[in-house]
Amino acid sequence: MNPNSNSASAASTPSLPVAKLSKSFGKSSYVTETLGDIGCVILRNAVNRTRLNQRLS
Repeated sequence: MNPNSNSASAASTPSLPVAKLSKSFGKSSYVTETLGDIGCVILRNAVNRTRLNQRLS
């Protein structure tokens, strides 16, 4: 499974459907969703940092 495939959907959907999804697919899906969430946070931080740097320069 590609952990990056869920990063966009994890950001746009509420956590409840994600929790239901992980229960129906088992631990591997939960890990994928968690990796997706972490990926989204890292991506968001990177985007915010880039915007901040552009503002400062």
